Amino acid sequence: MITVGGTGTLDGATEILELKKPGDHTKPVVLLDTAGFYDGLRRQFQRMEDEGFLPFP
Repeated sequence: MITVGGTGTLDGATEILELKKPGDHTKPVVLLDTAGFYDGLRRQFQRMEDEGFLPFP
C-alpha cells in the first residue's frame, strides 16, 4: 500500500509499475485518487500509453 507522501511515494509507485513490465509480478495495481490528487499523474500515464511508451497492458 502506498499513501500520499511526496516524491518518495511517487518513486515507490513507479517502481511497482516497472516491476509489472517484465512480469516480475502480476498483481493488479490500484491507485486510489482521493479528491483528484493523482489526476495529473493519471493523465500522464494515459498520454504515455497513447504514445506507446508503456509496453504493458
